[in-house]
Amino acid sequence: MKDIFKLGIILFLFCVVSAFALGLTNEVTKDPIAENVAEANRQSRIAVFPDATDFTLIASADESVEGYEPHPNAASFIKENPIVSEVYLALDASNTPIGYVIKTLPNGYGGAVTTIIGFTMDGVITGVRVADHQETPGLGAKAKTEDYYNQYNNLMADGNIQVIKEDVKEGQNAITAITSATITSKAVTSGVNMSKAVLDAFK
Repeated sequence: MKDIFKLGIILFLFCVVSAFALGLTNEVTKDPIAENVAEANRQSRIAVFPDATDFTLIASADESVEGYEPHPNAASFIKENPIVSEVYLALDASNTPIGYVIKTLPNGYGGAVTTIIGFTMDGVITGVRVADHQETPGLGAKAKTEDYYNQYNNLMADGNIQVIKEDVKEGQNAITAITSATITSKAVTSGVNMSKAVLDAFK
């Protein structure tokens, strides 16, 4: 009986020490992790809109973001378009708005595909990047290649970009689907097509 009691005390102390260590580790690492995530997101915005020198968050599904200054249409827009999680105003060196960067969360084959899109005030796409995704390695994961991204460059953000299986002809506002990953291609493109709604709401 004494041995069982002693073992129970040891296990209890072990759990207490482990919980304290985990809590301390979390406290020490949470700020650097948050900073790394913020920097990765900033680099994604730069990648899709390289002509911009700064970005201002004007609509967000997370209203607790530090420094968030919502546009008057922000709340209603996010509510009506839940696929969009963030809208940034892209600014040039003189602080003049030159376009937008949005983060969208369309559903792909394996779940949400976090897609970042940049486009000018005239509705010309400046870049697309895929961040987090759960797509099939070797198939849907090809949506993170430069060859795939480049298909969207200079297309019109008119909400009507098509996904086709054959090669795109000159003048078509379309992209060629990734082989054996049409669902992923359509998911990313549905996120890109949200650019039109942003232009309508915030321009």
